[in-house]
Amino acid sequence: MTIQETCLIIVWYLATQCYLRELSSLFARSVTSVWQAITRVCNILAFIGVKDFIRWPGPSEVGDIALSFESSVKTGLPVPGIIDAIDGCHVKIKAPESDQISYLNRKMFHSIIIIAVCLPNKLFS
Repeated sequence: MTIQETCLIIVWYLATQCYLRELSSLFARSVTSVWQAITRVCNILAFIGVKDFIRWPGPSEVGDIALSFESSVKTGLPVPGIIDAIDGCHVKIKAPESDQISYLNRKMFHSIIIIAVCLPNKLFS
């Protein structure tokens, strides 16, 4: 599988939260190949080099980030002193057999919640 195809699979999977079976059909790959590609990329993102890419702003960066947030406001009044934006979403999952109720959300499907903190340039902080 090419790097480009692996990237397309992982982006599609993370963006649409579709089943592996759907991805394997869409990309004409086995379910096992799709799962291995997703697992490989997620492991790389989670464990290798994350500290170099995802971090809290340092004291010397806070002022520039706050100004960047203020200048990026399209409508309304800017709020001074903002250095990060936070948001979350539900990611649909297949719940474990032993504890399904713990993963049931208010819309009555099983999910986990991902929360992200971003800078004004839309990079994770």
